[in-house]
Amino acid sequence: MARKNSPSNPTEDLVQELCSKSFLADFVYRSPEFTTLSGHRREAGDLLLPLKNVLVAIQVRAQELDQDFEPSNEIHLRRIQRRVDHAVNQVKTAKRSLESGALQELENLRGIRVPVHKTTYDQHVGVVVIDLKTPIGSSPEFDLCIANGLRAVRGIPVHVFFRWDFEIIISEVDTLPDFLHYLKTRGALIESGRLFPLTQELDLLAFVQTRYPDVERILAGEFDDVIIQSGYWDSYRTIHKQKVEQRNKRRRAGRIIDTFIETIHRTIGYADPDADGDLGFEPGTPDTYRMIAEEFASLHRAHRDEFGPRILEKARKADYDPKGFNYCAYTASDLGTVFLFLASREPRNAMRRKLVNLTSAIYVRMTGLGLAKRAVGIGTQNMSERRNAQDFCFLQEGLEFEDREELAALADEIFGPLKESRVDQWGRLDQP
Repeated sequence: MARKNSPSNPTEDLVQELCSKSFLADFVYRSPEFTTLSGHRREAGDLLLPLKNVLVAIQVRAQELDQDFEPSNEIHLRRIQRRVDHAVNQVKTAKRSLESGALQELENLRGIRVPVHKTTYDQHVGVVVIDLKTPIGSSPEFDLCIANGLRAVRGIPVHVFFRWDFEIIISEVDTLPDFLHYLKTRGALIESGRLFPLTQELDLLAFVQTRYPDVERILAGEFDDVIIQSGYWDSYRTIHKQKVEQRNKRRRAGRIIDTFIETIHRTIGYADPDADGDLGFEPGTPDTYRMIAEEFASLHRAHRDEFGPRILEKARKADYDPKGFNYCAYTASDLGTVFLFLASREPRNAMRRKLVNLTSAIYVRMTGLGLAKRAVGIGTQNMSERRNAQDFCFLQEGLEFEDREELAALADEIFGPLKESRVDQWGRLDQP
């Protein structure tokens, strides 16, 4: 459960705000507490970010610096190092609390509680954010670099960042899947021993963002040593300025996926009066909310940027489509989920029935081809409808339908050939 009436911590507040902005309030858990076997209350972490089977534990530390602070002074640096070491050691608490069964429930920033147990998360990642504060506030102006900012505690990889670098990183890789991918790539580069240990964090970020094929070659052992030129981040923002602007423009349409995630919690407590049959989930429960939200949140930003414009196109077409509705399906490599979007001018109950039917059809089609294990349906009114409600449908792995053949035939008729897609962060579309 979340800690109540806890004293304000400005640095934790800031990191919470950054994570909530990038990863959304549904996936940010602040200071969850548990009771130890001895009866003491402890925090599992400053912030926890869960996504399906992965749990990111964030520890935040602020270090007050004296006016006489010198970056070259070993005594001054050891004080910072002690703060970092303590935070790294604390990362293991979340995993231990789950393994012991002491942590059984989490409450996110929306105030929604979800049950957890030790088998919920089989992958743990740690992040330590250190904020250096001078008498006039936080400052990135010191000539400091975290050498090989990767540790390990109880088998958990722990990434160490300055607060100002962390802020820029999660604005660049602003979905949990993209953030996790960056952490995995960063960790692999550091562990390879080929990366110059004093590489500046943002230079590494820019290199990974713009030259990922070279990153793969480095990790494959094709290079002995890698030195990323200092200032690569500044060059990235200058040389690739037009591409960055184009990418950010595409992101505006892709953020409709974020909007869906932010509204799913409203389904809690809602029971569909027209629900017919067992679709493998109980609508209106916190568990169902979490499962649907996690499917959307598993989309990388580039996937959202590709899917978002299709959603907007179909919503506009539904304004004048003679059928009274329009729809599309979307899947991507390795997601294991197919998404069905429906926009309709029909009454909401008719729209809901059509949503379930179309989602069931695409589920049968894609699971039969081995291209997906789950299906998520999203239904909305047409674009010009002012009171635009949303309905969601979630079909889990292993469902069977008595009318499977009819649904498969329907999918063949209305969807035609479907292809998976892979997109990179610039939106290039590669058809395998």
